[in-house]
Amino acid sequence: IPGTGTPPLGPLEPLLGSLPGLPTLVLKPSSLHPGGEYRFTLTASTAAGIGSTSEHVKVNRAPEGGAIEVWPKEGVILETVFEVSTSGWLDEDVPLEYILCYLIIDEEGVSGEKVLLTSFSLKSSWSIMLPEAGDVELQVVARDKFGAESVKASTRVNV
Repeated sequence: IPGTGTPPLGPLEPLLGSLPGLPTLVLKPSSLHPGGEYRFTLTASTAAGIGSTSEHVKVNRAPEGGAIEVWPKEGVILETVFEVSTSGWLDEDVPLEYILCYLIIDEEGVSGEKVLLTSFSLKSSWSIMLPEAGDVELQVVARDKFGAESVKASTRVNV
């Protein structure tokens, strides 16, 4: 970088969250691609010589796939017990945790605010009653042991 004694960073510069010349490297969030593999090499030189070191990094990927099953597809508010389960998630960073939530869909097909029905746990099936009437979309969020999350939406149920 001109005037600093630091060489230009080229295509890496937009990814940096730290200033060049500092003893740490900070990347901006989402700079690296999920599932990508990277090698970082640090080279330093002094009057006594040149040294370098490299580090290989693999970026975590959120769980993939996954399906949600709901039975029955119709029911009565705070009366019908819906059986919900999820399976088929793929991720090497187990164990996976799951959370169940819902959204009310209006006449134009627009989703309202997401409402949590459970907290994250290893449990992948639930028996629930829904507290709101209407066209309801149930969702399962899967999270791996490093915190990467994916959402899988179900078929809608009518309450």
